[in-house]
Amino acid sequence: MRPWERLSREVLFTGPTVRFEHDRFRLPDGDEGDYYHVWSPGAVMVVPRDEEGRIVLVRQYRYLLGEDSLELPAGGLKEGRDPLEQARMELEEEAGVTARRWKETGRFASWNGVSNEICRVYRAWDLKRADARPDRTEEFEVIRATWGEVARMVETNEIFDGMTLASIALARRWLETGRSFEED
Repeated sequence: MRPWERLSREVLFTGPTVRFEHDRFRLPDGDEGDYYHVWSPGAVMVVPRDEEGRIVLVRQYRYLLGEDSLELPAGGLKEGRDPLEQARMELEEEAGVTARRWKETGRFASWNGVSNEICRVYRAWDLKRADARPDRTEEFEVIRATWGEVARMVETNEIFDGMTLASIALARRWLETGRSFEED
């Protein structure tokens, strides 16, 4: 595939974690156009598994949806921060646990027609209780579920968050076999 040529970029709005931008571009055939998009430093999601093999999820209210959502711990990457460090912070903040062992599982583009955001997914195990420290706009209910229960929640659409679904797909081999997270 031949890349497009960016002719210009205008920042339309800057928020605390994203920018809304307008690009003018030229296609390989010479035609020009406009592209409106969201710039993001990225995101992280954690697939935590406890000593009993249960996956740690969080239920939280999602304002834009007007309903609760069952998800894996996650968050937006702060610009300049190491993704693993951000993942550690999100796990403790949302689920009230820390992990002694970590492994990057993969990555995905969370909304590649609209944003440059890449979400990095980490497996976490050897968990230890910690104090949850949610932001003032966040309230979490921690849920621990077996792989079979998580698979059922995906099939029945109880888990419908796209980032959680993608992360479960990336970690599925480890979750369904019950193998050690160290094994690849």
